Amino acid sequence: MQKLHRLLSVRNAFAHIDLSENKRVVFDENNALKKNVFIVTESLSADGRLKEENREDTYIEAFDITKMVCPKLKAIRDKLDQPSTSKGLNFTE
Repeated sequence: MQKLHRLLSVRNAFAHIDLSENKRVVFDENNALKKNVFIVTESLSADGRLKEENREDTYIEAFDITKMVCPKLKAIRDKLDQPSTSKGLNFTE
């Protein structure tokens, strides 16, 4: 369930990103040369703090979580498509 929650959080971060305001530039020690330019996503952590993450890293994480979560969601969908049983669904897996 935590992975699904994280995936939804990442989805919201991408949906609400403002590319013009979320650019970060990292300079060298002398503030002379750009070392890196990247775009960040912002999301709320579990304790309510706003956290910034590199957009590329967030995308990779979302892809990995999707690969992990999709089979479980498909299994739940398949159970819902079956005639009612007394077992019910286990959402804690």
